[in-house]
Amino acid sequence: MRRLKEIEQNKAAAAQEAAAKAAYKLAKARRAAKEEQEKADQQEKESQAAIKAAEESAAATKKAMENRIAREKAQFAKAKARRERAAAAALAAAKKQAEAELQARRDKDAAEVAKHKKMMADKKAAFEAQFKHVWGASQTGMSVFTVDIEIKEEGGKDWLSAEDTIMGLFKKTLVSDVNNFVDVHRWYKNDIDYGSTNVNAQMKKQTKKRLVGLTDDDRVAELIEEAIDLQNREELDILIWQLSAAGDEYKKWNTLQTEELDQNQPKFDEVDPFANSTAISSERTSKMQDFQKVTSAG
Repeated sequence: MRRLKEIEQNKAAAAQEAAAKAAYKLAKARRAAKEEQEKADQQEKESQAAIKAAEESAAATKKAMENRIAREKAQFAKAKARRERAAAAALAAAKKQAEAELQARRDKDAAEVAKHKKMMADKKAAFEAQFKHVWGASQTGMSVFTVDIEIKEEGGKDWLSAEDTIMGLFKKTLVSDVNNFVDVHRWYKNDIDYGSTNVNAQMKKQTKKRLVGLTDDDRVAELIEEAIDLQNREELDILIWQLSAAGDEYKKWNTLQTEELDQNQPKFDEVDPFANSTAISSERTSKMQDFQKVTSAG
C-alpha cells in the first residue's frame, strides 16, 4: 500500500511537474507570441509610417514638379511673348524702313520724271520756237477724207458736179481744204475666181473724180451724211482716216475753218463783201491822157 501510495504520489508529482512545465511553456509561448505580436504591430506601425512618409514625399515631389512645370510654362510663355514682340517690332521697323526707302525712291523717280518732263518741255518749246513748221506724230483731231464722184456721163439725172459738191461742203463748214482730182482710174475685180486664168475678163475699170480734203474729227459724221445728200446716192465711195501729225497753227486753222456756224446766219457766198463799203476817195483815177495833156502844156 505504502509502495502504491508512493507511486501515486510520484505520479502526481510528475504530473504536477509536467503541468508546471506545460504551463511554463504556455506562458513562454504566450510571451513569445505577445512579443511577436508587439514586434509585428511595431513593424506594421513603422511600415504605415514609412508608407505615409513615402506618400507625403511623393505628393511633395509631385507638387514640386507641378509647380516647376507651371513656372517653366509661365517662363516659356513670357519668353515666347518677348520673342514675338521683338520679332513684330523688328518686322515693323524693317517694313517702315522699306516703305521709307520705297517712298524715297518714288520721290526721287518723281523728281527725275518731273525734271525730265521740264527738260523735254523746254527743249520742245525751244525747238518749236525755232522750227514752227516741224511736227511729230500725235493726236491731231483732224481727219482726211476722199469722196469718189462719177463722171457726168455715168452720174444719171441727179448727178451733181464735184465743184458744186465742194461748195455744198464749204457752205456748212464741214471741210477746211479740198483738192479735186479728175480722171481718177479705179481698177478692181468684178468676179473672184481663183481657178480662172483669164484675169482680163475679171478686171473692171472706172473713171471718176476724187475729192481729197481735210475736216475735223467731230464733224466726220456730218460730212458723210452731207456728201451722200448732195450726191443723192447711198452707195457713195467715202474713205476717212485720221491725220497723225500736223503743226499747231495748221490744227488751229482747221478747227476755225470747220467750226459749226449758226444756221440763222447767211452763208459766206450769200453776203456781198462790199455792201457796206464806201469809196476811200472822191477823185477819179488818172489816165494816160491826163499825163499827155500835162506834157503837151509844158
